[in-house]
Amino acid sequence: MNPTSALSSLQNSNPLLAIRWAGFTCGTLDISAALVVYRYFGRPPMRLPQGIAAGVLGSRSFQGGLPTALLGLFCHFFIAFSAATVYLTASRWRDCSLKSNVEG
Repeated sequence: MNPTSALSSLQNSNPLLAIRWAGFTCGTLDISAALVVYRYFGRPPMRLPQGIAAGVLGSRSFQGGLPTALLGLFCHFFIAFSAATVYLTASRWRDCSLKSNVEG
């Protein structure tokens, strides 16, 4: 397979499916690793997502219980899906510039 046909096959893939898988995988692996570290240091697991929610709510997120933990989990996965979107967009932009250099 030559570089031009490889680029065109990549551009025909489903970008939303790629973002969905990448965001879910990244978010799950990241939060799992952080929970393992929290457990190692004897911290309660709910403090981790509450700490993420503190970026939005400030220190009062630690008194919010489960709702602020869920907000933190939502923010965590929002960041993971956003990173996947930026990465895919940048790779498509780079692929287009490479394609124009190959053709031109």
